Amino acid sequence: MEHSYVLLNLKKITKQRNIVLVIAAALLGANLLLSGSLALMQREIVMVPGILQEYRIKGSKVSSSYLEEMTHMFLANLLDLTPDNVSYKKELVLKYTLAGSTKVINDYFAEAQIQHERFQFSTYFSAKHLEISPEKMEVVAKGILSSRFGRSGNEEKEVEYRLIYEMNGGILRLKSFAMLRPDEEKKALEKLKQEKAKATNGEGR
Repeated sequence: MEHSYVLLNLKKITKQRNIVLVIAAALLGANLLLSGSLALMQREIVMVPGILQEYRIKGSKVSSSYLEEMTHMFLANLLDLTPDNVSYKKELVLKYTLAGSTKVINDYFAEAQIQHERFQFSTYFSAKHLEISPEKMEVVAKGILSSRFGRSGNEEKEVEYRLIYEMNGGILRLKSFAMLRPDEEKKALEKLKQEKAKATNGEGR
């Protein structure tokens, strides 16, 4: 009787051991597959130029610090222009422009190139304040746009620009860029034309 009881317990223990071994083998196999996939997986990290501080990305939203850094990068390439660097800066901006917005950016730089080459002037934007809205993925930049033309021509004016972004392919891209007070820009160009004409007439005399 006692012998039968021992055999019965031994069978139960053996069965439990076999179950534990099967589970352990399954877990080991899963770990090996996971380790192998991690070893074979190629990770590509896209480093955006100009990032100087910590930033966070959550789904299609990014932190204020990320929007701030990207805005400074875009403003420098969109507004700090000379007749010689317009084409180069256009290519830099287009790398991070949303596909549906490339025509607008191309048109912007085409006009900028015409104006800068015609009047031989350079522009530089100094940001004074950024209104950042992570929820809307947009930034309003306020600052001073300095224009220098000829040997002594110089002009400074307060301007505002709105930049709208969108996450695409894991990269923050420019969706829209526009001046908030375009009428002032038209007046400035008219003034620039008049001063250029005066300078030309003065040289003719």
